Amino acid sequence: AMKSLVILDTCNSGSFAEAMASRGLLEKTAINKLTRATGRATIVASSKSQVALEGYKGHGVFTYTLMEALAGKGYGNDNKITIKELAGYVEDVLPDRTYEKWGYEQVPQSTITGNDFPIGMK
Repeated sequence: AMKSLVILDTCNSGSFAEAMASRGLLEKTAINKLTRATGRATIVASSKSQVALEGYKGHGVFTYTLMEALAGKGYGNDNKITIKELAGYVEDVLPDRTYEKWGYEQVPQSTITGNDFPIGMK
């Protein structure tokens, strides 16, 4: 695949990004060259030390927020939603939403390497 998106809605999912960063130098160099040329993104529900809260309108709150963004709230003016717009929406909305409901600020994490790319259209 020339472009990819990995989404993880699990507790401590921020540790995935940390594990990717701890790869060996040769492997990192190859991955960096590939991702700069194509596009690779990761959006995870929480930091490496946080829980991912469940029970928000029948879903995990992270998944619900992703679905809301893809259904229209995360789109730019061009009727497309890019990976950066999706990540930006989730990062803006999720901490406030979890704090309002549970008094706990769940902070999603994202890593976008290479070219931004659209993931949906209206």
